[in-house]
Amino acid sequence: MKKIIIRYSEIALKKGNRKRFENKLAENIKWTLKGEDFKLTRTWGRFFITNFENEDFFTERLKKVPGISNFSVAHIIEDRDLNKIATKAIELLSKDYDSTTKDFFKVDTKRIDKRYPKKSSEISKEVADIILPNFENFIVNLRKPNITVGVELYENDALVFINRHRGVDGLPVGSSGKMTLLLSGGIDSPVAGYKIITRGVKLNAVYYHSTPYTSEGAKLKVIELATILSKFQNNYLDLFIVHFTEIQRAVRKECRASYGTVLDRRYMVKIADVIAEKTLHQALITGESIGQVASQTIENITSVDVISRLPILRPLIGNNKLEITAIAQKIETYETSIKPFDDCCVLFAPKAPVTKVKIEYLDKEGTRLNEDKLIEDALLKTKVIKIRRNQIDEITYSEYLEGLR
Repeated sequence: MKKIIIRYSEIALKKGNRKRFENKLAENIKWTLKGEDFKLTRTWGRFFITNFENEDFFTERLKKVPGISNFSVAHIIEDRDLNKIATKAIELLSKDYDSTTKDFFKVDTKRIDKRYPKKSSEISKEVADIILPNFENFIVNLRKPNITVGVELYENDALVFINRHRGVDGLPVGSSGKMTLLLSGGIDSPVAGYKIITRGVKLNAVYYHSTPYTSEGAKLKVIELATILSKFQNNYLDLFIVHFTEIQRAVRKECRASYGTVLDRRYMVKIADVIAEKTLHQALITGESIGQVASQTIENITSVDVISRLPILRPLIGNNKLEITAIAQKIETYETSIKPFDDCCVLFAPKAPVTKVKIEYLDKEGTRLNEDKLIEDALLKTKVIKIRRNQIDEITYSEYLEGLR
């Protein structure tokens, strides 16, 4: 019989608020595993899952639940007999490890039941002494093992497992409010969304589509990125696809070309502001990082901030491209992000964009346009992609707002 041991780290530091974070994590675990038969229980510093069948499904889902530091699929030893623990460990090691390759090995024991008569170090030594004759290639290394047999002793039983699965860590989704991500088809913004999700935030996303200049392929790429992000927040995300064509046309026709990119960013933020306000979100998220492109100088970033009613958070502000790319590869958005479909910012980028814009000049450029009408028209044509587990539905923005009432 098996039991999944779920461990957390940051939640344990919450002191007076710890129970609230634990409850939210329990709620998220149940939600992400919805539809499967299982039982979730908890003890101090641990959650347990029992009565489950599809181990691979549970493993893949739990890897994407923020708040979980790591977890192990363990075997239950009813009477805590050390010989039985060692025998089960030998069985597991024989299945998973090549007996001819040298490996650094240790047994790591935790006595959850401190009344057990032997110390953790004594238990580890006894179990290791039984295991080692069966694996001549194993070399004991307590500091840097690449194979660890875990043993946890509870009041009525013991659990034995081989190594641990890494989780997302961080805080459970929904424990830190709701925010809106400005999502493009590039590498950066999905990573920014992921990083903020792991801080306990529940996200919606906004994408700006300039049909016919941006293709259906570009739109589908962003839906794919949003779907990947949704897996880190209980397979649930709303993606707003904003019709941005007329705004970009008006900017290029009426305003100075060099101001085009910064003006685009301003209108993106204004529209995201409106959507966030309607959905009761508390901040906007972007994938900007200082100096990466012309629009991301401190002067240009400031010129966008001043027109937002909500705070704009930039989780990647100090990261370089290599660091961002490494995270994108880890969360499996990279291959989608590099698909060759351009977004509206790239297609409409001026040849010589302004890098140190003055806000008063930018404001003056904006007066050339009927901003309120442009934004209203863009929202009227906006579609909402509702991502719910394996189902994706598209509705109009007005239908979406009606559903919120």
